[in-house]
Amino acid sequence: MINFGGIKLAPQPIEARIREMDGVRDAVLIGQDHPDGTGDLHVFVEREDAAIDPEVQATIMPLLASRVTSYSVRFESDLAAYRDGQGAAGRAAADARA
Repeated sequence: MINFGGIKLAPQPIEARIREMDGVRDAVLIGQDHPDGTGDLHVFVEREDAAIDPEVQATIMPLLASRVTSYSVRFESDLAAYRDGQGAAGRAAADARA
């Protein structure tokens, strides 16, 4: 369960739906809390071609629209760094600051 900014979100069903999309190998959702009580949701999508795919982004939108008001989507060619628990959260936080 991801808890960010007071919102609880079960990532597994959403990640599974994203993995079913054409060209997607894997997906990871990561929540990032901020000291002021707000939070961010980061959606990482693994594809062979890490270029931004507007079609996949458009398909992700309805999966999240009823649950969160904002999120970011990143396309990567390898999500290994995002799959390792605490390391994933640390990398997401670092990437969000970049």
